[in-house]
This record gives sequence, structure tokens and C-alpha cells, in this order.
Amino acid sequence: MVANKRARGKAGFTGTPEALLEKLSAIRLTTFIESPLQKTKGRYKVVYRLEQMDPDIKALAEGMGLSELKLKTKIPFSVYN
Repeated sequence: MVANKRARGKAGFTGTPEALLEKLSAIRLTTFIESPLQKTKGRYKVVYRLEQMDPDIKALAEGMGLSELKLKTKIPFSVYN
């Protein structure tokens, strides 16, 4: 498993591949939709952020370079006024 090899090499992870998947599944991406500053027909801004994590999961994510990825999802959304 490539992720397990990367976690061991870059983040110092010592657990099993199953434990790695369990820890990685706790990482969640949040989508914020910010409305325009004025009540005009401005565009809504979408901001993606990782939610807060336990320190060990955060260290794992940072060690594997996951927190530096360009965060984006392909979830379409519509806003109606």
C-alpha cells in the first residue's frame, strides 16, 4: 500500500495499514459558502478547510503532505435568493 509506505517514511507512522486507514478516515473537509459583501448580484465564494483534528492525526496529515494539498471538492451547489 503506497499510503502506508508514505506514512511510515514521511510521518513516522508505525501502525498497521488498517490503523492508518482508520486514522485517515477521521480527516474531514469542510465547505464554507460565503455570500457577497453587498446585497448585489456578486458571486458567492467557496472556501474549503480541514476540520480540527486530534494532534496525532494532524501530525500524520502534515507528515504525509495532506494539509498542503489544494483543497477542493467536486460537489456542485446552487444558491437561490
